[in-house]
Amino acid sequence: MTPFAWAAKALEDVPANALIGLRVRTIDPNGAEVELPDDARLRNPYGAVQAGPLLGLLDAAALGAVLGHLTEDHLATVTTVARSVSLDFLAPARGVLTGTSSLTVEQRAKLRALVDGDGRKLALETTAEARAADGTVVSRATFSWVLRR
Repeated sequence: MTPFAWAAKALEDVPANALIGLRVRTIDPNGAEVELPDDARLRNPYGAVQAGPLLGLLDAAALGAVLGHLTEDHLATVTTVARSVSLDFLAPARGVLTGTSSLTVEQRAKLRALVDGDGRKLALETTAEARAADGTVVSRATFSWVLRR
């Protein structure tokens, strides 16, 4: 079992994520990579992935980037709640999509300080991108999170 298998399982076990077939490829301190399958049930009448599953992919990637800096034990002491999200549609989202996100050095330091006991609340903003198989960025989302210890 990999060090962050617990985080991948936590994300994949979210009922909405399981429903749309999300699969976590990687979660570690370098970031997260999550895959959304090509499934006709997730498409709009124009053949592109609906906004809901697309946002689910981006949410899982962004949260995965945060989880990559926590341990399983932190789940009992640190809560992570999304406060807002901004979603940009950049190109039609078709086929298998990959969502990625990572934290900056500054974000990592702030999160580490919270986990180590410096303060009880942290506002954090993360960005995730969704790419088509050919590498085209089809969507980008910015999430505002509040983490509490």
